Amino acid sequence: MTIVHHADPQRVIATKNRKIFEKKENSSWQKIGTFPFLPRDLFFCSRPSTRLARADKCLLLPLPQGGGLLAIRCSNILILKNEKEWTKIGTVQGDTPLHRGASISRHGNIFFGDYFMNPDRKEVHIYQVSADGSRADIAHSFPAGQIRHVHGVHQDTYLPDRLWVTVGDEDGENFLYYTDDEFNSIEQLGDGSQMYRTVGLLFSRDHIHWVTDSPYEENYSITMDRNSGLIKKHQPFPSTVWYQAQSSDGFYYCATTVEKGPAVKTKFGALYASKDAVNWEEVARFPKDLWPMPHFKWGSLSLPSGGWDSKNIWISGEGLSKIDGKSIRISEQ
Repeated sequence: MTIVHHADPQRVIATKNRKIFEKKENSSWQKIGTFPFLPRDLFFCSRPSTRLARADKCLLLPLPQGGGLLAIRCSNILILKNEKEWTKIGTVQGDTPLHRGASISRHGNIFFGDYFMNPDRKEVHIYQVSADGSRADIAHSFPAGQIRHVHGVHQDTYLPDRLWVTVGDEDGENFLYYTDDEFNSIEQLGDGSQMYRTVGLLFSRDHIHWVTDSPYEENYSITMDRNSGLIKKHQPFPSTVWYQAQSSDGFYYCATTVEKGPAVKTKFGALYASKDAVNWEEVARFPKDLWPMPHFKWGSLSLPSGGWDSKNIWISGEGLSKIDGKSIRISEQ
């Protein structure tokens, strides 16, 4: 499998080129769908050409009602109801949100935002897909010039009605937003600095946690007190961190990325684990491969959405030796 998108006790969902696969407990991988053909799919002829064309970029998430999958690929918001029945219900700006960039609200609606280069700083949207996948609407719009793009929408583990939004990238554009009413209203936190630049968020009872994603300034694990809003820097990291996740049994994970910038001091993409989201330990690393950045992608590890536990951790690699275009499972024996 090239990318594992979602994992929970019932199933694992992954993609390889245009094909979508599912693996249920104690069973082998089964193909459950094939993406509609796009001209860039011709670049699947080799791994370097796939990387150059970004041909494998997509996001997948199971629909909470009625079965089926939500897929976002090449700007299209698609619904797969069975192996061959695709329905297009909308479009996004850019190609697709980042991995783990979409979340399901307490009421079953799915939310995600525009992730694109946006050099002109156009208006940026957050979208809502209904629980049954029948429609997609704009839930909120950030005015032109306010942010570059949305990194992700994240449901709070301890406040089930709360959805958080992470945005970036340049100074003055990095904030945390939250809503308790599915974007009928929205609140902003942060000062726009690189301290608030993060892709993911992690949650504990008293704090919001993240590891920063700045190629310009040294990266740290950060805590924000839920009551006071006070933030503190903790452990430094040798590079940017994109993907961050919590396991269902209480552990925290994040992964460093190899990219360009003064704050990138390593040539390894590494997986880290923590019991408190403050103190982190490296548990696996993979060296950046020889293909040049950024044309053939940065070196990154991604983690799937879903309620997986620490005994079965799936990671997917890009631009890293031994794991580029592959996924592995780290399991407890």
